[in-house]
Amino acid sequence: YEKNSLYQYISVIEDTVKKERYVRNQKKEYAQGGIYLNAPDKLLFEFTQMGFVALPFLDSDPKEVLFVGLGAGAMPRYFSARYPDAVIDVAEIDPDMVTVAQKYFYFKENERMKVHVDDGRLFVKRTKKKYDWIVLDAYQNDYIPFHLTTLEFLKEVKSKLKDGGIVVANITSSYRTKFFDSM
Repeated sequence: YEKNSLYQYISVIEDTVKKERYVRNQKKEYAQGGIYLNAPDKLLFEFTQMGFVALPFLDSDPKEVLFVGLGAGAMPRYFSARYPDAVIDVAEIDPDMVTVAQKYFYFKENERMKVHVDDGRLFVKRTKKKYDWIVLDAYQNDYIPFHLTTLEFLKEVKSKLKDGGIVVANITSSYRTKFFDSM
């Protein structure tokens, strides 16, 4: 599958030897998400697995969770299966990415998990909710959109945390730059 969305080039590629499916950007070597075809409920990438390391630092199981960025939807789907009582909001700017996650990566909204097609920064600013756990995982191709890296945005994110809440940010980069180091 290939499409130029309003925000990015999206392609879904399958590796039949490894039995994996990826959603990728125009550079093709950088996967924004993926699944094992024979075990779609298992997290494929280290960067998706590492986000869950933060959960033991919470005083109790998270009840309100926000993911900024959907990608293939693997992280919210994985979390939802393990924390069935949690309410999950996902802010995803690209409606085409939502369609891709649903059609190719088994992502499904339900009464507890809702995708808000909205810019992550605007969603965070406008929401009245407070969260136990916030995951920042928004990428445009292989970089984090600048407006989601500012001190002002991160302060706004912090203001949406409940007492004892935790923020996890995926800052994966294939290269080291001053920008990466500042994150």
